[in-house]
Amino acid sequence: MRFLHLSDLHWGRKFSPKFSYNLLEFVKKEKFDYLLITGDLTQRAKKREFLAVKRYLDSFQVPYIAVPGNHDVPLYPIHLRFFSPFYRYKKYFSNVLEPEIITKKVCVFGLSSAHNFTSSEGRIKRKQIKNLKLKLLKTSPSQIIIILIHHPIIYADPTDRDRTVWGATNLIDLFGEYPPDLVLSGHYHNRFFYNLNDFYPKLKKNIYLFFSSTSTTERGRKKEKGIVGFNSIEIKEDIKVERFLSKDDGFYNVESIILKRDYGRKETLAL
Repeated sequence: MRFLHLSDLHWGRKFSPKFSYNLLEFVKKEKFDYLLITGDLTQRAKKREFLAVKRYLDSFQVPYIAVPGNHDVPLYPIHLRFFSPFYRYKKYFSNVLEPEIITKKVCVFGLSSAHNFTSSEGRIKRKQIKNLKLKLLKTSPSQIIIILIHHPIIYADPTDRDRTVWGATNLIDLFGEYPPDLVLSGHYHNRFFYNLNDFYPKLKKNIYLFFSSTSTTERGRKKEKGIVGFNSIEIKEDIKVERFLSKDDGFYNVESIILKRDYGRKETLAL
């Protein structure tokens, strides 16, 4: 199976028609089974932004699932933000905040970390972790487990302020019992790759964290200012992750990573 990991589309101000067209052309040339989108589909959670980004994603003609990001909760009006933060998301984009994909080989589970009391940081509630645990209990050791969450579960960028999602400790405790294989995130508008086991050595096996660049907007930060990117994930016997960034009128592969599966400790090969 092959997945395309997108993040931080930010349809609205600074959304790039050029990048969005190039991405659409890239997907037409490649073959993906699903698009996995880790939040911030819109810039200001407006009706027209949700309708536009949905129309855009539908044009790929590839099944997709997404989790909301903090930008998918409206700043205004205040009453909508605090009392019904996902009203527009559910009405104009999707009524499922934590979607999933389940096949014989792969399980993908979404976690919604956006909420109404902050403009940036995310939050995972204990109830969500309990529900995720019930889902993980039903998986098989032979299945690849992928978690989608917009906000980082670690302090991923030491050059920036700590953006770690609230509730990360409880989530990682769960991963200690029922470890996934991959955790896909966004939010930083930069690509990162980490082994969670380097931060928490007592984990049963390696859990790999992949952060996608912003995928269709000019809001890339720092080393990726003015460019966009995404991750291609191919699952066969091993897991192959290719990192793409924009260049001129297309995209180029900047890194390929192969994760060797052995149901215990894993080895990583950077090509």
